[in-house]
Amino acid sequence: VLFGLTGVGAGATLLDALRALGERHRDIRSALLAAEAAAFGPAAERVAAGDRMLAAIAAHLHPHAANEDAWIR
Repeated sequence: VLFGLTGVGAGATLLDALRALGERHRDIRSALLAAEAAAFGPAAERVAAGDRMLAAIAAHLHPHAANEDAWIR
């Protein structure tokens, strides 16, 4: 779903998705990077990465209610 928001097609990589975003949609960029960390990062850091991913998705869906801190992570 996150890749679809970037506009890339099937078979795209994380790098392709990030390049497609450019400097737009910092919340989607944060969510993609956090999802990568949650899936492939060190086991001890995956829960925190998942939390960052969810916060970034929430920021995208509800930009006026989001805490700016979620964008930075």
